[in-house]
Amino acid sequence: MRTRSTILGSIALLSLAVYIVACRVSFSPDGTRLLVPYVESSPRGTAIALVDRATGASHCIFATARVQAEGPASDLSALTAQWTPDGSRAVIFYPVSDGQDHIAVANVPID
Repeated sequence: MRTRSTILGSIALLSLAVYIVACRVSFSPDGTRLLVPYVESSPRGTAIALVDRATGASHCIFATARVQAEGPASDLSALTAQWTPDGSRAVIFYPVSDGQDHIAVANVPID
């Protein structure tokens, strides 16, 4: 029975690791905060949340303009965020569809 629990626990940890990698979570340089991409339901678009690891509190720091339900601008996989080395800003890469699909960059101050 203990072997089965160990296997299930290992599967759970592996699933969590895959989820974190798939979501493109970015840890702050000091490890206390996260930048997490997500899909907004209304209006349809993508956004980046700042999450405090100690409290679990989160708030949106960046959101794309309302986009159509289809197409690259509504694709969460194209939205990424990284911290600056000092942890004072988030550099966010996001898709823009204005007749020509391209990637734009936003430099967002944190705190």
